[in-house]
Amino acid sequence: MLRLKSIKFLFSLWLLLSVSVQAQTYSDLLLKAQASVFPKIVLLDKQLDQKLVEQSISICIVYDSEDELAAQNFKKYILEKFNNQVNKQPLKIVLDSHDEDAQFPIATAYISISNNDNVIAHLAQFASSEGRIVFSHTVDDFKTNTLLSLNVLEKTYIYLNRAAMKDYQIEFPRSFYKIVTIR
Repeated sequence: MLRLKSIKFLFSLWLLLSVSVQAQTYSDLLLKAQASVFPKIVLLDKQLDQKLVEQSISICIVYDSEDELAAQNFKKYILEKFNNQVNKQPLKIVLDSHDEDAQFPIATAYISISNNDNVIAHLAQFASSEGRIVFSHTVDDFKTNTLLSLNVLEKTYIYLNRAAMKDYQIEFPRSFYKIVTIR
């Protein structure tokens, strides 16, 4: 009986640790920087008027269930920075805890903080077919065809995925291409 309880305890401990290891840690500095920049980049889309959702810029944050707190913080940072509007355009932030088979809500743009490459690739395929921007939390997600990322090192870098540009067919002003790092 004692042995069975020990095995159950060890299994529960292992399960708890394996779930917490899967959750990615997020730098508040990076999330705040991304929250300050990503909505402004959405404004640069030359066909933005055609991508509004109910006359608002709608940004959907796609996350894994174990990263719900990070997603909620990201949403809070965006709303604090922009006070529900970007350049006088109404702003809505939608959170989407996603699994691989579900449909994504229609949004003006998407931000992925998922660790699941299948979910990110599915999101990128959906968004690119709709001509919507997908921002990724890290540039490593470019392998799943996300379009843009931002990182803070000694300065702030905005990365543009060259290989994904043809799939998304999104036009930005020429000046934007001068400030991004194309990878």
